[in-house]
This record gives sequence, C-alpha cells and structure tokens, in this order.
Amino acid sequence: DVHEGVVLNAESALSIYPNPASDDAVIGVDLVTDQPVNLYITDATGKLRMSVIDNERLTDQKFVRNLHTGDLPSGIYVCILKSGGKIFTRKFMVQH
Repeated sequence: DVHEGVVLNAESALSIYPNPASDDAVIGVDLVTDQPVNLYITDATGKLRMSVIDNERLTDQKFVRNLHTGDLPSGIYVCILKSGGKIFTRKFMVQH
C-alpha cells in the first residue's frame, strides 16, 4: 500500500541494536520513499538529544547508521523516523 510516496513495514522499518546500548548502537532502517527522511533521538521527556538524519533523500531502501551513545546519560530514549507524513518510533535504553 502506497500512501504519500511511502511504504513502511511497521515491524521492521526501524530497529536498534544492541538494546540496551552502552557506548554504541546501530540503527537499521528499511523503507521505500521518495520523500526526505528525518531520524532523531529524544529522551523520555521528548527533548531532542541528537539528529541522525536531517531531511536527506535516501538512495538505498535499507541502510544502517552507527549511533554513538557513550555521551548520553543512562536512561530510556526514543528513536523517531519521519518521512512523507509517516512516523515510526522505537524505544531503546542506554546503560553504562
């Protein structure tokens, strides 16, 4: 099903491992889109902690990005993927 140029599989569109993370994590994204993509990390209160992808057009349907979590305090975070009006979230934990 195509809506606003985006096809996302909710189960596998966004993954983070390992979870919990210590110093580094890997974010995996699987999507088909011709729209710009935003991917960012917020803390449990919704405060923006880091921007991973800022309004980029992606050339690959599947990609991974390394995420350095060593500077984040231990706690719960949310990875948010936005593209073409679709939003997917995945909670993860940082533990030092």
